[in-house]
Amino acid sequence: RALEVSEFVGTFFLVLTVCLNLVTGSLSVAWSASAALLSMIFSLGDVSGAHFNPAVSFAVYVSTSLRSSPRPFPRDRLWRYFLAQCAAATGAAVASGLVLAQSNLAEEQFGVQPGAGHSLATAGFVEVIFTTLLIFVV
Repeated sequence: RALEVSEFVGTFFLVLTVCLNLVTGSLSVAWSASAALLSMIFSLGDVSGAHFNPAVSFAVYVSTSLRSSPRPFPRDRLWRYFLAQCAAATGAAVASGLVLAQSNLAEEQFGVQPGAGHSLATAGFVEVIFTTLLIFVV
């Protein structure tokens, strides 16, 4: 179960870092998220491949299934990664809420919504574009 634990830990710290930065209104989200991601990749990449995102895991699965890969990504591992990553993201969101529960920031800013002047559809479209870019790069 080292693979799933690795995915859980990496996803947890990446999502926790992003959540805490966004809730506190930090201007250094890109820097701290990058530092967290690189730290997790360097420390856990040799264990699980450091996917830390269900979209990346799915892309790796499809990529190794479509071509004759000498090391295909098994479907059962895909589901275990999905579960570990989703549990980690949920846990990180809860943890960031607990950390900020004593401050007014949690009440004022914890709701995730598009910025002023942007619709949910626009935000979703941009999310799809950048997730596709992420998958393409990985």
